[in-house]
Amino acid sequence: MTQDRLRSTLREGRVAYGLGHFSGAPSLVEAAAYAGFDFVYLDMHQAPLGLETVSHLVRAADASGISPIIRVSENNPTELNRALNLGPAGVMVPHVETVEDAKRVVHAAKYHPVGDRQACPSVRAARYSDTPWPTFTRQANAETLVCVLLESAPAIERARDIAAVDGVDVLLVGVHDLSTSLGLAGENFRHSRLFEHLQRVVAASAEHGKVVWTTTVTTMEENYVDLLERAGVRMISFYTDEGIFLRACQRLLKTKTL
Repeated sequence: MTQDRLRSTLREGRVAYGLGHFSGAPSLVEAAAYAGFDFVYLDMHQAPLGLETVSHLVRAADASGISPIIRVSENNPTELNRALNLGPAGVMVPHVETVEDAKRVVHAAKYHPVGDRQACPSVRAARYSDTPWPTFTRQANAETLVCVLLESAPAIERARDIAAVDGVDVLLVGVHDLSTSLGLAGENFRHSRLFEHLQRVVAASAEHGKVVWTTTVTTMEENYVDLLERAGVRMISFYTDEGIFLRACQRLLKTKTL
């Protein structure tokens, strides 16, 4: 299992900050760690990252002390298992709309007796069988973060029931897809309707001791992160590595300084 800066931050009651990773460059995972970020999510849903590439990104995260979360492309037991076999701090699963969806995630992500995750002791997460299997499965069940992504109004309406599912640790509100589904494409949580949805998820999560995560996406507005923190968001991921590089280049050309 990975060194887990993220869980330590959350246990201490602090807000955890992360970045999206699209590029596939291990050096940028390391740079995010050295900059002080708590976690990085490795995107296999929107970015063109394959499993072998992600395996090296997880190694880079472990070596530099940042917590890697793998965003899989769908709620599929085999895909979840292959991602978890790499030994990340957690997984993020998109398009969770119902309690049944959330239970499927937990069932696939947790070993018996909690779930029915496929068993193989020869994977990296189990140190290629160096860790005794009973020890590894207990540790994996206890420490691997299960993050479910709520991206539509119906999913938000069911947030309280989804948050109540045992084994779900984090509810991530996907503002970009949510805003698009509501006919508010391009808006963020400064919009009253979207902020109401966020507050609903925060309240539901607090009731069941779960963490709320959201992302700034492309928003670089002053005090926007303060708004999220005041709302009760405990995990905040900023833009992607490629997007940050673009913004840095634009600023460099415009101001001749970083």
